[in-house]
Amino acid sequence: MGPESGTHSSLILLGFFQIDLIKKVTVRQEEKKVNKQDFQLQDKTDSIMISMWRDHTKQCKGLSVGDIIKITNMKISKYYENTSLNSTGFTEIHKVQSVGVHNVTITIIGIAKAIKKETHLDAEVNGLLHRLVVGSPLLAKAFGLNLGDLKETLLEKLPLFANAEIHGSKIKKIQQL
Repeated sequence: MGPESGTHSSLILLGFFQIDLIKKVTVRQEEKKVNKQDFQLQDKTDSIMISMWRDHTKQCKGLSVGDIIKITNMKISKYYENTSLNSTGFTEIHKVQSVGVHNVTITIIGIAKAIKKETHLDAEVNGLLHRLVVGSPLLAKAFGLNLGDLKETLLEKLPLFANAEIHGSKIKKIQQL
């Protein structure tokens, strides 16, 4: 049995599974909106959801899918059968090893967000679901689509298959299969 809920722990967690965008959430005690960013880490045996709160979301900047990181001073939270970790006033994230560039085949199965500058894709890479970011003009060109109605057109054609050069969670090159 692991540590009890509410305890703090120093952990070494390896690799990102998925990282979400920063969102504003209302905190009951303060009755105001604060920044929160969630990500899920996975190793060969298990995965865990981690929430970074307030200014600690800034520590996630520059981290990419596949980075090996060390996280210290997290609060363990248990809710029924689910265990998650929350940042504390002392939480620190250290990048141990940065992910390199990968050339992979991806299956695009969803569009989380699409604006003229960039598109956030839900895609399978090596059998795992990832949130990837690609420049919208690059994506439109790869699939021969109009930038103006990119999201709608992509949604109609899902799933889509492509070869991609990925650095962390960013697609640098993409070619339709």
